[in-house]
This record gives sequence, structure tokens and C-alpha cells, in this order.
Amino acid sequence: MVLVSVRCDWCEKTFKRSIRQVNEAKRMNWYSFCRPSCLANFRSKQKQYICGNPNCSKTIFRSPNLKTLSGFFFCSKRCSAIVSNKSRISHPKIKKCPQCQKEFTGRRKYCSAKCQPKMQPIKKELITDDIRSFYKKHGRIPLKKEYKHAKAARLRFGTWNKAIIATGLEPNREIFAKKQLANDGHIVDSWSEKIIDDSLSKKKIKHKINYPYPGNKPFTVDFKIREYWVEFFGLTGQLKRYDQLKKEKEMVARKYGLKLIKIYPKDLFPKSKLDKILAFLNK
Repeated sequence: MVLVSVRCDWCEKTFKRSIRQVNEAKRMNWYSFCRPSCLANFRSKQKQYICGNPNCSKTIFRSPNLKTLSGFFFCSKRCSAIVSNKSRISHPKIKKCPQCQKEFTGRRKYCSAKCQPKMQPIKKELITDDIRSFYKKHGRIPLKKEYKHAKAARLRFGTWNKAIIATGLEPNREIFAKKQLANDGHIVDSWSEKIIDDSLSKKKIKHKINYPYPGNKPFTVDFKIREYWVEFFGLTGQLKRYDQLKKEKEMVARKYGLKLIKIYPKDLFPKSKLDKILAFLNK
């Protein structure tokens, strides 16, 4: 077999090929490639670039539609970090101190410790007054997730529950398991359900609690509002049996075409999203 030297149409390296294959390629106007990867790169329509790290100069291939903030492409995260770190050192970001308007560089918000305002300690009286105000407004004790100074309350009083006791109120010993009396007289299963029930009562939305699902299984929904079935899944991801029960309720809802509305703890704490989730009930 007679072999001749051929230049790869992608990487331009020289390789050997039989004279028969060379003649056939010329007759059919085919491209020649030294290896399958060169053929794959040719078909991918990617552009060829040189790594943006001046000390690397490796050849890389990227999509022609791909754009970067720096205008460079890198063969690895290491090369990208090297160039990025050099840029930060040679061209640091200049910031202005919000206190004295002095220009400075670095990660700090203020130019010096003198300009940084000193944190005022939160007094016990402020914490107890906040808790009483919350109780007066909402008719219940705030949960630790809801109170922005919960950490300060724990430091001042020893524990969150001791801070509640200092206000003359009874702590919420359990968020989910303890029965609670809602403002409309409903006895619900937890503080979280009380929040939902009280929100519905405040908006004068008629609702039933512990309403049975259709079918033979002894399932009940937390709140039945017109044609909507509202469930508070408070222990999702914490108990296997609870997660299984949740799946079974969802299957029943799909089977009978029920309009199931799901509420989770993140929808209540630290900031309530109930108004947004149940906005359709006001129409």
C-alpha cells in the first residue's frame, strides 16, 4: 500500500493516508482529518481560540455565540482565576466611604474602623415591648423565625422561651404538635394552622377544618374553602411517614380532580406570603 502525506483540514497536522483514499477525497471534494476528534470539532461549528492566560496559550474551542465579560476564553478555571486575580491587583475597584466620602479599596464597606458606626446593644425593654406589640396586633406570640432580634433575645434572657416568659406570656412549646384555639373558635393542630385560620377569619372567608377527602381512606384536609382544598404540609422532608401521607393525599386529589392548594413553612416564616398565595379567594 502506497502512503502519502496529507494535511489535516482542522488542526493542520501532517499524517499518512493511502493514495487511494487521497484520490477519492479529491474526486468527491471531501475534507481530510487526522483523527475522529478533529472531525467532531469540525462538525460542531465551534470557533478556535487561544487561552486568555498569556502563560498558557492552549488551543480551545467554544461556541461562536458564547460571550464573556472580559472578552477572553480560558481552558480551565485555574487560568481564569490567574488572569482575574491579576486584574484585581492591577486595577482594584475604588469605593467611596458612606461616612466621610473618602475613596478607598478593599472589601470593607467603610474606609476605617472610625467611620464604621458602632452597633447599639438591644436592651431587654425593647425586646419585651416588641413582643407585646406583636401579641397585641396579631393575637398570638411571635415565633422565633418571625422576630428579627431573636438572637439578641436569647443573649439577653438566656433562651427565647425565657424572653417570652419575661413579657408575662406563655411560650410556644411546640410549633406543629400542640393544639391551638383560633380566633373564630376552631381548634387547629398547630400555631402555623392558627395563623392560616386567623388570616381567613380576618378576611371573612368562610372555611371548614378537618374536612374528609372523598374515597374510602380516612384522610381530612386542613381547610376546605369553597371548591378548594388547602393543606399545610408543615413536616415535609422531616418524617418518612408524613411524606408518604402527603403523597397519598396528592394522589387522591388527582384521582378526584380536586383543586389542592399547598402551603409550607417557608410561606409563613419569616415573612408571610399568605396574602399572595390565597389572593384568588378574594375574587
